Amino acid sequence: MTKRHLFVVPTAKINGAERVLFNLASYLLRKGDHITLVTMSRGKSTDGWNELERYSSFKWIIGTRGSEKASLLPITTQLFKLNLSEDFDYLLSTHIHVNYYLTTLKRLGLFKKAKLISRDSHAPFERYESYTKIITYKLIYRYLYGKQDLLICQTQLMKDSLIYNLGFKPAKKVEVIPNPVNLSYITSKIVTSSKEKIIVFCGRLVEIKQPHLLIDAFSNFSINHPEYRLIFLGDGPLRAELEYQTKTLKISEKVRFLGKVKNPYAWFSKSEIGVISSRTEGFPNVLLEMMAAGTSKIVTTPCTGGLNDIPGLIVTANNSSSESILDGLNKAAMLNKSFASTYQNYVIEHHTVESFWRNTVRLLNN
Repeated sequence: MTKRHLFVVPTAKINGAERVLFNLASYLLRKGDHITLVTMSRGKSTDGWNELERYSSFKWIIGTRGSEKASLLPITTQLFKLNLSEDFDYLLSTHIHVNYYLTTLKRLGLFKKAKLISRDSHAPFERYESYTKIITYKLIYRYLYGKQDLLICQTQLMKDSLIYNLGFKPAKKVEVIPNPVNLSYITSKIVTSSKEKIIVFCGRLVEIKQPHLLIDAFSNFSINHPEYRLIFLGDGPLRAELEYQTKTLKISEKVRFLGKVKNPYAWFSKSEIGVISSRTEGFPNVLLEMMAAGTSKIVTTPCTGGLNDIPGLIVTANNSSSESILDGLNKAAMLNKSFASTYQNYVIEHHTVESFWRNTVRLLNN
C-alpha cells in the first residue's frame, strides 16, 4: 500500500544526517511512496535533493530565509496548511532541534494520524563537556521530546549514553537501527575503481573532526611514504588555518583542499586509504560511504561504538592524538591487501536502506 511521508530538515544542504533521509527518500520513492520534503531555510540547493524531482510523487517545500530562526513562522504556516490538506502516514526528522520542533507541533494537534519518527544525529552527552550544554540537552529531552513513536539511535553506545545520562527514556520507544547506505546510488557515481596512492578525508573542517591531527600524522607518515597524497573533501571554518599548517610543515605540495565536491564517491573508490579522525560521532556516515565505494583500507579513531565489529577496519588506539592516527596510517600502508570487497559485503549485510526501513516499521508495529 502506498504511504505518504513528510521529511523535515534544516536546510537543503546534505551532510551526514541529511544523507540518511536522502537515502531513505530515494528508496521510498522507487517503491512508489509519496514524499513531501520541507527544507526550512537558505533556499534551494543542487546538493542532491534536486535529483528526486524526477519523481512525480516528490513534493518540495523550500524555505528561503537565511536561518531556521527567521524561517520559523513561514515554515510553521506551511506545515499548518499541509496538516489541513494532506494525511501523512509518517513524519521524519534527524536533527535534535527539528525533532523537538515537530514534537511541539504534534502536541498542538498537528499530524495526528502520522507516526513521528525521530533520529538523533549525534550523542550530545558524549560530544559536549560544558555543564551548560549538558543541562540544556537534559531539559530538551525532558520537556521537548516525548511525542515520538520511535526515537532511533545509531549505535548501542549512543542509546546507552542517552538513557544513562537522562535517567529515563525520552520517547515511547528508543531503539538502535544502523545507518543506511544507498549502495546502488554510490556505485552509479563511480567512474573507475583503479587505485592511487591517496589518503582521503571527507567532512566539515571543524574542531570535532580533528583534521589538524590528521595533517600532523600525515607530515610524519610522508617521511617514509613520500608517494602518498592527502586529499581533503569538504569545507569549513578551519580551512585557512589548515592550509597554513601544511605550509608550516612543508607538505603543502602533497595536500589538496578540494572543498565540497558533488561526487566524493569517485575519490573514495580510487583512494587506497580513507581516514575518519573525529573526536566523537553519532556514527560517521562517511565511513559507510567509503566502504560502499570500495576504498581499499580505512583508518578511524574510536569515535563511536561498534567500530571494532567491522571486519578489516583499522581502529586507532585513541581519539585524541596524531600519534595514534600515524600508527593507523602506517598499519594501512604495510597491509598488502585490499578490504574493498569485505567492506562492501558488510554494507550489504548490515546497512541497506531496505533493512533500515523494514526494521523501522517492525519496531513501530511491535
